[in-house]
Amino acid sequence: MLKKILLANAKSAQTVVEVDNKFVLNTVAEGKKEGLFEFAVCVNPGGQERRVVRFIKVNEAMEAQILAMVAEASLSDDLEAMQGKLDVLREKLGITSGWGMKPGDKGYQPVGIPAVNAAVQPEAMLNAPTDTNQVIAGVAVTAPF
Repeated sequence: MLKKILLANAKSAQTVVEVDNKFVLNTVAEGKKEGLFEFAVCVNPGGQERRVVRFIKVNEAMEAQILAMVAEASLSDDLEAMQGKLDVLREKLGITSGWGMKPGDKGYQPVGIPAVNAAVQPEAMLNAPTDTNQVIAGVAVTAPF
């Protein structure tokens, strides 16, 4: 759940940091799959200031362990309520695919396929051609009904 929440928030994140690769430590062993997130090692010298010392790339298994630890400390045990909040966040940000969304998630719309609006669907059906033989974009189409 935390992974989905973080990905949804990433879409509208205003803090963008460009980091030279020499400051990114890659801990992903050959043959392992890299996680979606990179983690930062920071120092807080006081107040609101944070100093980034290194960024770390980790494999998917390590990422899952870190996110599980963070989720346990920060997320409610009421997953249904958390999912509801995530659905509202995604709707507010206009997220219909990507950013952690998967088929079956509320509001999911595959990329490249127009959304079906149930409110206008009956009207579209009423205005559908009734002739079984149509020419569409120069191609003759014969419907078997």
